[in-house]
Amino acid sequence: MTALSASRRRTCRRGARSESLAAWFLRLKGYRILARGYKSASGEIDLIAARGSVVAFIEVKARDDRARALAAVAPHSGGESKPLPATL
Repeated sequence: MTALSASRRRTCRRGARSESLAAWFLRLKGYRILARGYKSASGEIDLIAARGSVVAFIEVKARDDRARALAAVAPHSGGESKPLPATL
């Protein structure tokens, strides 16, 4: 196994911090965290949370500013999207 570069390690740590902050934010809003880093055949879901009858599947994106954050979650043209399974 190859060692991760310093840049990649920083990116991984930042992602983990961002996911933790998102989980705390959701808890403060009354959500219960059901899973973190859930892996399935179709990919990974950062957080799965529930509040009442609502189950939320959350992809966390960390960016330096609002414009980049919005661009990260905007629909991309020309890309192939994967259909989501009805059940996990």
